[in-house]
Amino acid sequence: MKSALHESRRFLTQLLKLSGVTTVLFLGLSLTHPLFSHNASENVNTTFGTSAFVDEDIKGKVTSEAGEPLVGASIKVKGTDKGAITDVDGSFTLALPVGQPVTLIVTYVGYEEQIIRDYVATQGGNASLNISLKYSSTNLNALVVTGYGVRSKRDLTGSVASVQAKDIKEQAVTSFDQALVGKMAGVQVIQTNGAPGGNVSIRIRGVSSISAGNNPLFVIDGIPVTNDTRTASSGVNSYEQPFNPLAAINPSDIESIDVLKDAASAAIYGSRGSGGVILITTKKGKAGTLKVSYDGSYGIQEVNKHVDVLDAYQYAKVVYDGHNNAYFDANPNGKATDPNSVRPANPATQIPPQILPYLNGQQGLTNTDWQKEIFRKAAMQSHTLSFSGGNENITFLFSGNYLNQDGIVINNNLQRYNTRFRVDAKLNKFRMGVNMSPTFSTNKVVNSEGPWFAPNSGVIANSLGYAPIFPVYNPNGTYADSVNIWGYGQTNQLNPVAVANLTKDQIKNFRLLANAYAEYEIVDGKLSPRRAQVDIDFFKQEIATVTRKQKDIEGQYKNVHSAFMIEKQVPSL
Repeated sequence: MKSALHESRRFLTQLLKLSGVTTVLFLGLSLTHPLFSHNASENVNTTFGTSAFVDEDIKGKVTSEAGEPLVGASIKVKGTDKGAITDVDGSFTLALPVGQPVTLIVTYVGYEEQIIRDYVATQGGNASLNISLKYSSTNLNALVVTGYGVRSKRDLTGSVASVQAKDIKEQAVTSFDQALVGKMAGVQVIQTNGAPGGNVSIRIRGVSSISAGNNPLFVIDGIPVTNDTRTASSGVNSYEQPFNPLAAINPSDIESIDVLKDAASAAIYGSRGSGGVILITTKKGKAGTLKVSYDGSYGIQEVNKHVDVLDAYQYAKVVYDGHNNAYFDANPNGKATDPNSVRPANPATQIPPQILPYLNGQQGLTNTDWQKEIFRKAAMQSHTLSFSGGNENITFLFSGNYLNQDGIVINNNLQRYNTRFRVDAKLNKFRMGVNMSPTFSTNKVVNSEGPWFAPNSGVIANSLGYAPIFPVYNPNGTYADSVNIWGYGQTNQLNPVAVANLTKDQIKNFRLLANAYAEYEIVDGKLSPRRAQVDIDFFKQEIATVTRKQKDIEGQYKNVHSAFMIEKQVPSL
């Protein structure tokens, strides 16, 4: 009876295979049919695959070097979709064509792949196929370079996003963090202003803290660097965004950018990595003949759209209506045609005589578009020249970069001079290298973000609120500033062009990133590293603001054609 049951079950299994069933699964189910009532759970495995021929079942077991069964190991027939997965005992059953040589590929996470070539199954005469896999630290601990040395890739799996050099090269950016915009899921990059060298806000997977910082940690060739701008903010007013200290780094020198986005960054870098970690790897020389490379770009920037504002004639009509409304509030019986002589001696109720020609439609009068006066088409150019080469024992790379970017607001400019020198050498089991990158930049900042009122006098806000009936220059070429001279309650604003050109807010920055390392390979793959690194960030800021000169006893400027003076401030360090 036992033999009959076994033969019946074997016949049914072959019948299912021939009928196109690709998976036969015995999971210890309690079947009531007598055909399956005998020891239904003795073959616990999953077999997948299809065959056009009658195959022979090959049984086997996959274990570790220590003899432990490997659950879930994969046995696949190369070049086909046939395969099997081991059960809780490491056992498997795989149907193979009789008399046909096949190549079996056996894999398991954390173990070396094993390839069994030219395995031939015979009809009814196959021995059990026992496979032993060798443990592999390489597969499980694939190594990546991080800021503090070599780390296991399993700590980073699922949390790393990358941008390569070719992705950065395609963009005309002044700093590498701008190149991350829209490149990675979960990484939000916002440039807080459009000025050259302007600050960039980076948030990895949102805001992680209310009171503490949310900036990620930047690690460049193993050097944790700061993008702290608290001591590098513009000195004109508190509204101006600080400049971006990372703009001192040449994007053309970067080989790749990796972003660690979740708990792995904190596990490796501690609390400084709580906001995420951005790893930057710079280029290095490669063995071979001397290679000379040039990378240059030139572009024009301009404002996409100006804000719609009143021209001089529309402005005169609004001023006329506003003064009349104030007059009617003071004298409900008054008329719009009443002359100033019968109106209260209040500038708000008096009609400025300077707007009368505009109300009469006289052509050829001053009609200044202040946005056109402060905005411009701004050029941007970048040039990088590099030399690299070496042999199997020593490689080198030297690069120099010059960047000159004008801002879209007049008198705004960034110039940067950057060099990088890198040498890597090895002799038998000893390795060493030096990587240095000094940068000098000059940033001419314009107060573009402050409010219209003094002493902040933001240039853009002034251009939107300054009356178009006023000229930019006086007849003698000096800057015109006629608001309070004309009086009649006009807004006390400064000439935006004068503010942009006469205000001095210049930041000179010197930054040096350097590191040196020495390593000795004690045994195969085991290194004894020694590293030294430095990040020097020095800047000097010179500030001179614009104010009006004092008025005389009559309330007018002593010199209409020279209404501005410069107040110099001690340069801050």
